[in-house]
Amino acid sequence: MVWNNNGASLDALGRLEEAIACYEMALEIDPRHVMAWFNKAGSENTIGRTADTIKSYSKFLEFAPPLYAEQVAHVRGILKDLQSR
Repeated sequence: MVWNNNGASLDALGRLEEAIACYEMALEIDPRHVMAWFNKAGSENTIGRTADTIKSYSKFLEFAPPLYAEQVAHVRGILKDLQSR
């Protein structure tokens, strides 16, 4: 999806607020877009938006198919860490 890809490009450039806005556009189009939730959470985590990160990673876990087992395990570890703070 174009908006998710644009977000990933902006993220790579360190333009995290703009990246998050792109991920949000992707999610307006498809609220179940697994990678948009994953990428959005990563950007939110980087800038310290803990509550938003938890919400976005939780949505990722809700929609992630078995194909994403490795990312699911990684996200569960991140969530455990964030929630223990």
